[in-house]
Amino acid sequence: MLVCPNINQINVTLEKGYSSIGRVVVSKTIGWGFESLCPCHFLKAIFLNMISKVSTFLGEVKSELRKATWPWEPASSNIKGFKKYKELIDSTIVVLVSMILLAGFVALSDVLLQKAVGLITLLGGK
Repeated sequence: MLVCPNINQINVTLEKGYSSIGRVVVSKTIGWGFESLCPCHFLKAIFLNMISKVSTFLGEVKSELRKATWPWEPASSNIKGFKKYKELIDSTIVVLVSMILLAGFVALSDVLLQKAVGLITLLGGK
C-alpha cells in the first residue's frame, strides 16, 4: 500500500500504481525521492477535492447573500406585485436614462471632433 502525499488536504490510501508496465530504474531518479504516481486513484482524489471546493464556495455564497441588503424587505409579505420592487425599478430606469444620455454625448462629441479634424486637415492641405 502507498499513501499518496497530501493532495490539498485530502489523504487517500492507494494501492501502488505505475504509469507504465515494466518500469526500469533510471539513474537520474535514484536518490532523489522519486515515487511513482498513483494513476487510477489520483484522479479520484482530485475529483473529491474539486467537490469539496465547490461545496465550500456555495456555502460562502449563501452566507454572503444573507448579509446583502436588498431593495425590498424580504420579510414583508403584505406588499404584492410591482410595488414590492418599486425602488429596484426606479433605480433601473435612472441607470438606463443615464446610459442613453451618455451615449448621446459621446456620439455628438465624436461627430464634432470628426468635423473639426476634417476642417483642420482641409485647411492644412492648401
